[in-house]
Amino acid sequence: MMMESIKRPLLTAVFLLAGILSACADDGFMPMWQIGASWTIETSRLCQNPQGMAWTTPVRWLFEVKNEKEIDGVPCYVVHVSSAAKHSAGTQAILCLSKQDLRAVRVVDVASVAGKPQAQERSFDGSRISPLFSGESVIPYDLPLFPLAAASDDDARERDAAVAGEAATDVDGITFVDATAQNWTKTEQGYRVTLDSGDSRGKLVQEWVAGEPWARSMTGRDVKYTLVTEEK
Repeated sequence: MMMESIKRPLLTAVFLLAGILSACADDGFMPMWQIGASWTIETSRLCQNPQGMAWTTPVRWLFEVKNEKEIDGVPCYVVHVSSAAKHSAGTQAILCLSKQDLRAVRVVDVASVAGKPQAQERSFDGSRISPLFSGESVIPYDLPLFPLAAASDDDARERDAAVAGEAATDVDGITFVDATAQNWTKTEQGYRVTLDSGDSRGKLVQEWVAGEPWARSMTGRDVKYTLVTEEK
């Protein structure tokens, strides 16, 4: 359910691609999901307190692949993100991501305002693709363009592949444009991806590992998380 009963502004994000063609290739690295898959990340943020800047107590967010649904003509995974400990039941996100390449088709951010849930929906231009940035959401669901492919020469592990462009967001008829960039490097276990939305959060560095459903870790100027692995 996309919370149709709640009014929300419609935002449209577009991305003008430039760079290597392998970012749009059929082969390369991409996490594989199915309905019922779930994973948890543990997140902390850098905040001001009386003693100065300090990282907050970690909180956990649960990601669940709830369904597969066609949205705007695109077969999508519907991923629900909510508090793993239910400490912030009003804060959640619904990510509708293309099954083909996990690009964002629609995102709904839900937050509790004065005790009532309020939702904001973003729809993405189907003719252009973009990394997904969580923006002002407290849930760091930032997601790179897939698939990731290494450079084709023998020095691929020491070279970056990259795409760059502009992300334009329409809000109430006003267009805001930010420069965006993504680059990635092959590592022993997968890929190191750097995302830059051009906003105050600065660059986000993610470590992706083959066989894992989400980035093993992400670090930024004021946010970090790790993928929670259950002990057997």
